[in-house]
Amino acid sequence: VDDAINALAYMEQTGDAYMPWATLWGYSAGAYISLITGYSLDDFGIPSVGAAAVIDIAGGIDDATVGTPFDDPTGADPVLMIIHGTDDGVVPFTNATFLRDAAVDAGLPLDYQPIAGGGHTVDLFNTNASNGPTAGTTLFQRSVDWLSETVLFGQSPGPLVIE
Repeated sequence: VDDAINALAYMEQTGDAYMPWATLWGYSAGAYISLITGYSLDDFGIPSVGAAAVIDIAGGIDDATVGTPFDDPTGADPVLMIIHGTDDGVVPFTNATFLRDAAVDAGLPLDYQPIAGGGHTVDLFNTNASNGPTAGTTLFQRSVDWLSETVLFGQSPGPLVIE
């Protein structure tokens, strides 16, 4: 988490032109780090780092780990994309559904991509998105399109939960 915080802080301090679109994108334990960095630092008295988006691939948090991940009263929580296999034997799929439900309850812009029958390994380049306006394209392309829709062009549609 410290490395992620330091990387974003460096971008902010140097006036990096891409800072408004900074995305925390992680897989498994990296997704957990992205989620904690993007949403839960304030629960530990650490100031937010200002990421615009989080893409969680086969990661997740649950209410036993972090009580209230989406509780920024300023509404500055990053938008969220969740990609998770329904048959993940490493990180339970229930972590993804907890995260989805918490994001919906908070009104956080969300793209939820459950992979029916998918395990813990996710091939973004050869697995198609199941939901959203670009369903049927690869998950990688969907994530790029989603970042364009929500972060780059600022057209956050609000919760997008299609199952």
